[in-house]
Amino acid sequence: MRYERLLIPSLALIATAELSRWAFSQRTRHVIYDRAKGVSEISGKNTEPMQCAHLDHTHGTNYYNSPDNGLLLTLREHLMDHIIRGGRNGLAMEANEWAIGTLYQQVTRELGPQVAQETMAQARQIRFEGGEWPVDKFQPPEVYHQKELAFMGMNGD
Repeated sequence: MRYERLLIPSLALIATAELSRWAFSQRTRHVIYDRAKGVSEISGKNTEPMQCAHLDHTHGTNYYNSPDNGLLLTLREHLMDHIIRGGRNGLAMEANEWAIGTLYQQVTRELGPQVAQETMAQARQIRFEGGEWPVDKFQPPEVYHQKELAFMGMNGD
């Protein structure tokens, strides 16, 4: 089954709200979805449900709800991201484990238990045995902004 942009675009992104009461606002999800043209920003796929994923989950930052702090990922990629970047994605370990459990249930429900198990195994292999994870190439806006200021000689140094 191919998932395409629906007549009511917000329906394609509603699953994000299940993950956190602090999920991206609906407006931010639309901006991320439009920027990505409805395909995963790391794989180019749109053959399964899509979700907006935070680069940095640290609450209270001025960029938490910014489109620059998000990527459009497939449901499986979102699950993999929480497994691979756990401990360095701004979430406490307990909160990240909860997100993994919630995403695992969604993958199981949407794509089947075998796909969910294969996704977990693939993510664990990347995390524990090494391997490239494309999300690592993206940086949260605050990190990027500090580097940009340093490059422009405006960081106060």
